[in-house]
Amino acid sequence: MSDKRPNPVQFRDQIIESALSARQSAGESPGMTACRDLDRYYTLLARALGMVSLAPNEALAICDALNGSRMDATSAAFLWAEIADALPDGLAAKWDIDGPALVARLHALPLTQSLAIVDAVERWWRLPEDAGDDETRLRAVGLIR
Repeated sequence: MSDKRPNPVQFRDQIIESALSARQSAGESPGMTACRDLDRYYTLLARALGMVSLAPNEALAICDALNGSRMDATSAAFLWAEIADALPDGLAAKWDIDGPALVARLHALPLTQSLAIVDAVERWWRLPEDAGDDETRLRAVGLIR
């Protein structure tokens, strides 16, 4: 029987390689370090998202506004601006939300919570269509409880 595991994750980014090297213990492979650090990061995201309170329609509005967007650690700090930019196009009316109030709440979030929302939205868009109705899918990724 052959080993059918996927290829290992590899990093070719100099900054990431340097960061891994700085965190790598003696006898630990870069992959082990990356795995440990990703575990920490995903735990941080889950806890940060757990501190965010969104109504279902607010979460759906955010998903709608970020559809097709690519956000990194820098741009996630401006999640609020992405939503503000979508308001003139009718986002608030479409989802029956108070758009300016949502923007103000998002603007006040720490970066970890903005990153957690962006991560959850990306996972929401990757869910299969048969994963349930919108609220079930929002719960599955932690955008609502």
